[in-house]
Amino acid sequence: MIYCLGIQYETNKNNKKVAVIKDVREMSDCEFDEYQTCLKTVTEYRNLKNSIYLLKENYRVFNLYLSNPEYGIDSSYSLNLKMNRMLLDINAIFINLLFSFTATKNHFEFLLDDVDKSEYKDKTDNLYNNDSIYGFIWELRNYAQHFFLPFTNVSINEELVQNQALKNISFQINKNELLKNKNNWKVATEYLNRLPDFIDITNLIQHAVTELLTVYAYFCDKKLKRIDNNLKKLSGWFNEIQQYAIENKITVFHPFIWGLEENQPFKMGKLELELLLELNYISMNVMEQNK
Repeated sequence: MIYCLGIQYETNKNNKKVAVIKDVREMSDCEFDEYQTCLKTVTEYRNLKNSIYLLKENYRVFNLYLSNPEYGIDSSYSLNLKMNRMLLDINAIFINLLFSFTATKNHFEFLLDDVDKSEYKDKTDNLYNNDSIYGFIWELRNYAQHFFLPFTNVSINEELVQNQALKNISFQINKNELLKNKNNWKVATEYLNRLPDFIDITNLIQHAVTELLTVYAYFCDKKLKRIDNNLKKLSGWFNEIQQYAIENKITVFHPFIWGLEENQPFKMGKLELELLLELNYISMNVMEQNK
């Protein structure tokens, strides 16, 4: 088996576009082993980043719902039916968000390099024990799982602004309902007792999400620094292929690694261009698009 840096592009032949695949240069077995290691570490980094998506997406959906809680509700519903439907909807969406705290926390830990797991546990434990708002949100997640729906109240107010009625819909959590299950509250007990009888959770959940994402970002950066040399190797191979394209006046191309066996070529893998571009390891001096 012979491994090569490869390039694919299109050329015109008899007024027709024809795909061309060429090898730029042969790779040593050692280089190909390095290539496989690079792909492995990049996949690890991507999986770590992707594990955070669940929390981010559920938080986005939560905020989107708050911007228009009446969306999708039949206009013929009575006010009581509307309010009940909105309470059901906000609880369903909010519980998904709360549960994604646990899911992403566990998924992220599973995907971390072993060398980071102890520090990760220290940082997340510190959040729970020393950040009152985060501790409250975490224990609210336990409450939602084991006891009842968090949101109990919805209020609808209309205000006349420039001769136009503007509707404001807000949701609250009844603190006294939460306190009926005293066994649920541990580190958040004192903080919960200080909260008003009806709690607007919006700013609290924003704080908790932000703090947890900050922890995730810290370890993603550590992983990125750890794989820096591998990303530079991928970038170096891409730059070789791009230089070949420049020298041969090829403006649109697709770089990859491929293998040759008994003169039959077959594609082996990509060079993770999207990630290299995102992280500014490479620039597209020639390529107009990556097919």
